[in-house]
Amino acid sequence: VLEWSRLWDGESENNRINRMIALKGLLDYLDASGIRIHTIPRGWIGKPRPSMPYLYSDEELECFFQGADTLPPSRRSKLRELIAPIIFRMHFCCGLRPQETVALRRRDVDLQTGSLYIADSKAHKDRLAPMSRDLCGLCRKYDAIMSCQFPEREYFFRRTVENLPATAEWQGDLFRSCAKHAGMDFPNNVWPRVYDFRHNFATHVIRKWIREGKSVSAMLPYLSGYMGHASLS
Repeated sequence: VLEWSRLWDGESENNRINRMIALKGLLDYLDASGIRIHTIPRGWIGKPRPSMPYLYSDEELECFFQGADTLPPSRRSKLRELIAPIIFRMHFCCGLRPQETVALRRRDVDLQTGSLYIADSKAHKDRLAPMSRDLCGLCRKYDAIMSCQFPEREYFFRRTVENLPATAEWQGDLFRSCAKHAGMDFPNNVWPRVYDFRHNFATHVIRKWIREGKSVSAMLPYLSGYMGHASLS
């Protein structure tokens, strides 16, 4: 246990903590099953350090989505050129969590009303997230192409010829492929996360309210509900 808890070469502290949390879950399960184990002492793991969100400039956003729109096909990553333009616009335009997009099933995407049904997300909550008309139109075109190739597909973003959903790890690799294809680089080679699109969505919404002269404090409950926050804070 002590050896496993050491910080590996090139590993971040947050990654080490996530490994320890997974190990503690296994050990707690074994302990509850009556198996003698060496458990992790209370307070040993520590708390993850919050990541600093990366806020894109308008030029960076335009550059990234140009890279996503022109991403070439890849033998190692099937269908990526079809998925990339849609999945990342869904993040930026709807503020979804990375795991929420890949979990979307076809029945969760209402292309008539333009709404997304987010099922069993964080804290096991469900919610509806309306899309803009432009995004809904792009989703219709994407769905028509995918439906011709895979009429029986279950997941909206199907990354392989098998009927399997995309994964968060695959989505992260796809994000970096789009950014590299667009020729983007970042300070100290610290790459943004897919999750940062969620922060950018909230920031752009608040900026829009300010331009329109609306009261941000009065409008925040609507943003909180739309994004699926557990509380206003």
